[in-house]
Amino acid sequence: PQKYTPKKILFPAGVVILIILSVLTWKQCHYWKNTATLFGHALLVTKNNDRAHNNLGYYYSKQNQMMKAIYHYNQAIRISPNYGTYNNRGNAYAKLGQYQCAIDDFSKSISLKPDYTEAYYNRGTSYGKSGQYQLALDDFNKAVNLNGDYIKAYSNRGIIYTKLGLHQKAMNDFNQAIMMKPDYADAYNNRALVHFYMKNQDSGCNDAQKACELGNCATLQAGRGDGLCR
Repeated sequence: PQKYTPKKILFPAGVVILIILSVLTWKQCHYWKNTATLFGHALLVTKNNDRAHNNLGYYYSKQNQMMKAIYHYNQAIRISPNYGTYNNRGNAYAKLGQYQCAIDDFSKSISLKPDYTEAYYNRGTSYGKSGQYQLALDDFNKAVNLNGDYIKAYSNRGIIYTKLGLHQKAMNDFNQAIMMKPDYADAYNNRALVHFYMKNQDSGCNDAQKACELGNCATLQAGRGDGLCR
């Protein structure tokens, strides 16, 4: 009689296994189509997944779908209050112009992590946009003290100094920001404004031109409209 060989059975069995694995892989890859489907699936197969809610909130915030973002941040905070999630929800409120809600969240984030530089910066920005300039300065000072390389904190503090008429202090901050990031268009643009306030027309036009070359032409266009820059 012919000798039994398992290869004739193993080969089709191997094909079947490969087909099953391929189907499962295709099904799993479907969940990776984008962040929403991936973490949406995670919420379906897990319970009280604060990270999935936080990541969905961040995704929807980037898509400018703030109410969806805030919903997921709310769920994440309900499950596990976290300084990062409070900070993220604060950013979503700030994008909606709800600055007091944003400030409350940044303050909560800071209470949970007192050395969280980003939350001080974000709260300072919201204080500035709501006209609370001294509180904004306090927070930008704190951010710079915690992280001396925080370029945006220097730039935003310079904006507050400008609003308060403290032009030399504003100039110092914009100088620092530009020294740290020589292609920082907004810092050149803001420094141009300070030059104009200080009656340094040529320097203002030079900075406005540099800002325009880097992508921010607002002050140059205004300067030309006012006859300050050729």
